Order: sequence, then structure tokens, then C-alpha cells
Amino acid sequence: MIDLHCHILPGVDDGSADEEESCAMARLAVESGVTDIAATPHCNAPDPFYNYADSALHARFTRLRQRLEREQIPLRIHDGMEVFTTPELPRLLDEGRLLTLGGTRYLLIEFAFGESEWFFDEMLAAVRARGLTPVLAHPERYTCVQDEPRLLRRWAREGTVLQANKGSFFGMFGRRAAAAAHWALADGCLHLIASDAHSPYRRTTRMSDIFDFTADFAAEEIADFLLRQNPADILANRPVYTVREKF
Repeated sequence: MIDLHCHILPGVDDGSADEEESCAMARLAVESGVTDIAATPHCNAPDPFYNYADSALHARFTRLRQRLEREQIPLRIHDGMEVFTTPELPRLLDEGRLLTLGGTRYLLIEFAFGESEWFFDEMLAAVRARGLTPVLAHPERYTCVQDEPRLLRRWAREGTVLQANKGSFFGMFGRRAAAAAHWALADGCLHLIASDAHSPYRRTTRMSDIFDFTADFAAEEIADFLLRQNPADILANRPVYTVREKF
């Protein structure tokens, strides 16, 4: 499996605190069948987790890869970030301060949970206008989607990639997020599922549980599509499709 949303880069946000935790997260991922992870630290976010693209951030990715190699943990780490969307997003893109997933055209972005549908539309369009494909992190957690899940169908038709969190399906983010995640999986409008892992203890990198759940809820080939095929196609910079487009 391939996990394209994970806070495994140590010491930069509310995810892994240090290299030891990152190694524990990596081992857990490998044990559950994960071969590749995109390290996606929060960027442009309050708290403050700025983490804009620069030599210092690139050095952190390199150090993590080197540590995993020394520890003989067979996990490939891809550069990335989870960009918190503000009105500054278009300028940050134009200035080259943001990292896409593995250097592809796919950009992982998140919004404030109570953000308006109008602002989603404006910013998703701004990303697409720059030749990039927005990957919308955990859409099931946004209030406007919980109020009207069919928004996801429109965003997918317009060219937004939809990435659900594995924890949402198990109720980790509340009943409304769980209901929206189950609706999206049943509807077939999703493109991929990722861990959004923050530690080796809670919100973990274990992905075998969501593969088994998806296989039981839908079908094994759909689990494979959401957790292997589409993520691999993103890293290869190829087009991806929703479940309803493919099956």
C-alpha cells in the first residue's frame, strides 16, 4: 500500500516528535503492508506550522531517509506537505514555496473545518488554474460536506482528487465525519484513502485495518484501487479516477 498523507517527518508539526517516533511509525507502516509514504508536514498553518519549501525542510526529508536506511526499515519516503488553505495560497504557489506530492502536479491541501463552500470553490479553482491538481485532504471532516455530501461529486467532476482519512471510517473524528466517509465510499466519489497519521500510538500508520474494512464494505479490488493503484499513479504523475469512474 501507499500512504500519501502522513505526519512522519520529525519535529516540524504536531506529528512525530523525533526520529525515534518516526522510526516506530515507519516500522508499523511496513508491518501492515505499506511500501511508500509521502511525508506531509503541515504548511502555512496556524500554531505556527509554516514549513515552507526551503533547504532546511529538504534537509529534514534527507535525514529521515538516511535514518530509515540505517535502521534497515524498507520504506520509501516521498516529499510533500499538507498546505493549509488561506487567501495567500495562489501567491505561495507562484513564489514556489510549496511542495507537491513527490514532485508531481498533485498538491495536498486542507481547509478550516468550518470553511464556506464558496472559498473551497475559489481556492480549488486557483490551484487548477496553475496547472496543478488539488488533492483535498479529509473532505469528510468539513462541515459543508457533512451538510451536503454531494458536493464531493461536483468537486471530483471539476478535477479535485478526494482523499479520505482512514480514521474517519472508524469514528475517530465523530459521527458526522464517519457518516460522510461512509457515504463517499458507498457513492464511489473517492480517489484514495490515507492515514493522516500523527504518531505510532494514536492516529497511526497501520493501514491493514482500513484495507480490510474497505474490502468488506465494498470489494477487495476497490480497496486495492484506493490504497495502491491511485496512490501509485499519483506518484507517477499519471491521471487518477474515482471509484465510480473505474468500476
